[in-house]
Amino acid sequence: MAAFRAQIEGAKDDAARVFALREAARLCAAARRPARAEGFFLRAMRLSPNSVEVVADAAEALKPWPRSLEALLWRKLSSGAWTAESAPSMQIALDGLAALYAGAARKRTRARALAFIAERMRG
Repeated sequence: MAAFRAQIEGAKDDAARVFALREAARLCAAARRPARAEGFFLRAMRLSPNSVEVVADAAEALKPWPRSLEALLWRKLSSGAWTAESAPSMQIALDGLAALYAGAARKRTRARALAFIAERMRG
């Protein structure tokens, strides 16, 4: 973890910093530390708010922790303006929430609503 912290701090630009944050987040998720992973993913999203890769990595890495994943994806959806540039990353977040809710019996209505919104955004 210390190596990733050094890599994050020593990054020469935002792209390198985002890459290091994503790697640290994935490592934390693999080490079963979802809160730390969520924190690194959030930092990466702040630096690169329209990055599809960051949102997709987060959705995959945090699958075993639905509450952490839900919180992260809602923060993504509420983080800024919905523009043509942000649409692909917002789409990933919507799809992730729809998939998350589809498995929960009490939340299937939410899943259908989010799937409908995602479909309308596509076309």
